[in-house]
Amino acid sequence: MSYLNDEFFNKSELFEEFSMSKITEVLVKVSDVLGLSAEINQQVQTNMNKKLSIQQKEFILREKVKVLQEELSNINVPINEDDYSRDLKDKVKNKIYPDSVKKLISEENKRSSEMMPVSPEASISKTYVANLKKLPW
Repeated sequence: MSYLNDEFFNKSELFEEFSMSKITEVLVKVSDVLGLSAEINQQVQTNMNKKLSIQQKEFILREKVKVLQEELSNINVPINEDDYSRDLKDKVKNKIYPDSVKKLISEENKRSSEMMPVSPEASISKTYVANLKKLPW
């Protein structure tokens, strides 16, 4: 019982003056220390639970995303290559697009593949890519 050390009260005083008021005073000090210790332990436990809860939630959500991506990749039918994809594989035609345009088109294709096909944004993205491909590079 480390809380009964000389920092909080002098034990010898307890034996020298054996009075109810002195005993009550000592008990109040001890109960205050125990109460403070319990509050600190509760705060530490609460903070730990919050952090663990956040980490567990993040882990669960990441796992759900992985599973959903796997399911989507299993459901999606492979899309036929468009002219742009064939041009990129052909080494001669690959040189007609600058690197910045290649990067832009691949990013837009990725974005549009992740969108719902019927969304207006997907339609705009596909039109943008089509226009980029038509430009004379």
